[in-house]
Amino acid sequence: MADGGKDMAKQPSSMESAQAVQGRECPHCSSNSVQGWGSAHGLPRYRCNTCKRTFNPLTGTSLARLRNKDKWFLFLRTLTQQKSIRKSAEICGIDNSTALRWRQRFSACTDAEKRSIMMALVESFPETLQGWQESALQMTPEWAGELLLTLICWLG
Repeated sequence: MADGGKDMAKQPSSMESAQAVQGRECPHCSSNSVQGWGSAHGLPRYRCNTCKRTFNPLTGTSLARLRNKDKWFLFLRTLTQQKSIRKSAEICGIDNSTALRWRQRFSACTDAEKRSIMMALVESFPETLQGWQESALQMTPEWAGELLLTLICWLG
């Protein structure tokens, strides 16, 4: 009986994890039974209780497996300002081919993917800020306001 009581005591914490990701759907089997599963590469990970596979908010989107997530906000800013590929690459400190690939991938995003991507970027915002602090970029209130405007423009 004591073991059963301990099991019951553990259940609410696992249910809380499942509630924390309520509304998240498994991209592999479309199940809504998902729980938090830590984080990797600055993004939260989830595990499907049905198919037992793990995923992050970018899995199945156009931006899955792209690197340098800390530069995506800045790239979106250049994208909404209609900068050239070369100028965007120069501003972001990335190669021209990377800027071209990012532009193609960001442009190919559906509305549902954009929402998922924005959720992922917002969830990983502290890591993104840390990346900005380590780089030459300075996060000022004006820049944060412009960033918010950029995101709204991109979501269209």
